[in-house]
Amino acid sequence: MACLAALWKLGQGSVAEVREAIRPQVDCAYTTVQTSVTRLWRRGEVERLPGHWRIRYRPVNNPDNLRAAAVEELVRLYFGGSREELKAWLNGSAEPAAEIPPASFDPTLL
Repeated sequence: MACLAALWKLGQGSVAEVREAIRPQVDCAYTTVQTSVTRLWRRGEVERLPGHWRIRYRPVNNPDNLRAAAVEELVRLYFGGSREELKAWLNGSAEPAAEIPPASFDPTLL
């Protein structure tokens, strides 16, 4: 997420520029950032920009779209699809409605 957040802030950038942008939070090797950005590209989260001797990347989605999708996933998985239950839980007046089914985990996150 740090690489994608850096690209949102930069608008577009090379791996070196992304690495420099995330360095205050995460100090990692160039190849680690390169791998992360390549994975974002393969998932369709960023696009490669042609015509540069150094590959540049630009985010495909804006943060608001991804934030909305993340909230919908959270509501679906943890609150039985009910935004009202999420609101109640955030206000400290309710427990989540649904247990997380083991099959709902994305194995790439493990």
